[in-house]
Amino acid sequence: MGRNYEQLGDLDQARTAYATAQAAGLPEAYSNLARLHILAEQPQQAISLLQAGLKLEQSDTVRYSMLKNLGWAYLSQANYPEAASHLKAAIQLNNEEASAYCLMAQLLESQGSTDVLANWESCRRYASRMHPDQRQWLQEAEQYLATVQAKAQLENQSNVQLENQSNYSPIRSSSDGGIQPSIQPPVSGLQHLATDGGE
Repeated sequence: MGRNYEQLGDLDQARTAYATAQAAGLPEAYSNLARLHILAEQPQQAISLLQAGLKLEQSDTVRYSMLKNLGWAYLSQANYPEAASHLKAAIQLNNEEASAYCLMAQLLESQGSTDVLANWESCRRYASRMHPDQRQWLQEAEQYLATVQAKAQLENQSNVQLENQSNYSPIRSSSDGGIQPSIQPPVSGLQHLATDGGE
């Protein structure tokens, strides 16, 4: 029921439905309710729920969701070590799911890490525009990767220009070590005057 309310945009009813399912001990409800707390900028409530939910027996799919959401909650608190730890655990559990890659890319980008590119690429590869969270992250991935590609093209053009400039030399060295223009003007008339002694 909670997902149906989410699709209708009624987050209050969705929260109530998830809370009811969570009280009944359904592991998936812990993760779904925690996600709504994250979206409502209540990360600490999400963390408490998820830590309790991880103690329950659950499928790998639900466990992935919990680990990803824990990473997301810690990320929203700028607790980067905890965020990275849980996101890495989620990726190890399922390396073909987009969300943890997308969140890890955001974390690494905020830290200026060189590993950010691979995570944005994985985010774009696996993300779905139909997923309510991944839709926005996919746009961020495409924007980041487009910027990287544009910078690479500019650098390549600059390198080509520098290479062309280095291959063109307007001067050359003479045999006696002097510098002469690479293209000499015609001198046949001057040579003729020199050989017959001039006027």
